Amino acid sequence: MGQEPSFPCEGKQIKVFGAGLPRTGTTSLAFALSIRLDGPVYDGGTQLWHGKPSDCTDLINIFRKTPIKSPADKAFFLETLKKILDGYIAKTDKPGAQFVPELLELYPDALVICTVRGQEGWGHSIRQIERVSTTRSFLL
Repeated sequence: MGQEPSFPCEGKQIKVFGAGLPRTGTTSLAFALSIRLDGPVYDGGTQLWHGKPSDCTDLINIFRKTPIKSPADKAFFLETLKKILDGYIAKTDKPGAQFVPELLELYPDALVICTVRGQEGWGHSIRQIERVSTTRSFLL
């Protein structure tokens, strides 16, 4: 967790999802949930940087269907999101807060935890990430 992606386990299903924005303790929450629920957690930041490339493609395709305009778009959205999360016991970080209604539709018995952070601290943390990302892009 953090720098290593989690891998799905057959038969596991989402029990908890985090609805907090990135940089609000989502990685710590993911680590705690993996211990408490004894299973893999899909932490969006880690999974998107270090996990399967197909998840990025799938999420781009999901975002292309938002806002949902038709029953076909909704079916695609839900099916693709379920495919990404199949085998995980929890979901944290991005995307999460953006998909609360859809996640609740897929996993109606799941608990929702919304992590928060003060506005100034959150803004400072995001700016630090932007600087690192810009530097990496420049160096590549």
